[in-house]
Amino acid sequence: MSSSRIDGGQTRRGFLQRSAQALGTAAAAHLAGAEARSAGTSSQTRKDGKPMIIDAHGHISQVEIQDLEGEYRKNWKYGMGHRDNLYLMDTIGIEMQVLQCAFYLHRYHRRVMKEHPGRFVAISKIDERLLPGDRGLKLIQQHIEEWGFKGWYYDCWPPEQRVEMGMDPKEWGTPDPFHHFDHPRYDPQWELVQSLGVPACVTSYSYNFETLGPGLLNVLKRFPDLKVVVIHGYWPPSCVQDDGSVRIPDAVVELVKNYNVVMEILPGLQHRPDLYGPGDTVLKAFYDTFGPSKLMWGSEYTHVNLPTVEQYRRQFDYVKERCPYMSESDIAQIRGGTAMETYEIRT
Repeated sequence: MSSSRIDGGQTRRGFLQRSAQALGTAAAAHLAGAEARSAGTSSQTRKDGKPMIIDAHGHISQVEIQDLEGEYRKNWKYGMGHRDNLYLMDTIGIEMQVLQCAFYLHRYHRRVMKEHPGRFVAISKIDERLLPGDRGLKLIQQHIEEWGFKGWYYDCWPPEQRVEMGMDPKEWGTPDPFHHFDHPRYDPQWELVQSLGVPACVTSYSYNFETLGPGLLNVLKRFPDLKVVVIHGYWPPSCVQDDGSVRIPDAVVELVKNYNVVMEILPGLQHRPDLYGPGDTVLKAFYDTFGPSKLMWGSEYTHVNLPTVEQYRRQFDYVKERCPYMSESDIAQIRGGTAMETYEIRT
């Protein structure tokens, strides 16, 4: 399932349900025009030669009866409906969203991609309890090769959180994949995703940042052609030292610089204004260390108190307004170019 929190402070049980009503009647009035534009957008050609503008971390979750699969639970809600997202995207000027998936949303995301070509791409997310077994591997392969999904989302949750959700952590296997995903037992999944040529989208949290960098290095040393997206980016607060300076761990620097690894950035989140440290010093350190071609902007728009156009615009404009050291071409790369290259979104 896609992530329901990025700071360890919100459980999935208490996740706020989003409603189309938050956007008011404007979304409904806009719908006809938005759908008409979407239906005619089958390629991502830009006349000005610039990258597309892409939100690399979107969520939609208002499934309909035709989309139901598996154990859908109303309290597991990740975002609004796709029509609401289209309204927000069109109002701000965002051309595409990359949909982070949950294992009960595949049919919905597949349908939305077909109904609105060129506006959404999706990432496969299966129940990690099926891995590294054949059933799980076949599902990943089906979603990529037959359904057209653009990556594989890997987030098997910490064992403590599984207990909170009434699950048995032992069902995920031994050693536990949350901290030991680099164990040879899990090599079949990394080998498959490498062979498919799509990125493995691995989640970074406040509770796995110490093992994430070294673990991914171990995986990439065995599978050097694997593409990786660090979802949420490497946990920014962990980089701020007691004296206020910023230090990115050596393993993370090696990981991003020497392999085909990119990091999401999520600036402007309403509930975490300090995510990148005082004065966004960590964000600048990421930029200085890795460059724009290794950074990818996303909104994680489930994490807002009220999903308004103003909030979405604030997140979209954040790097442009607060990062004067970034050039226009840098910003264009971060807000679309890196996502196009990583997910092979063609122009």
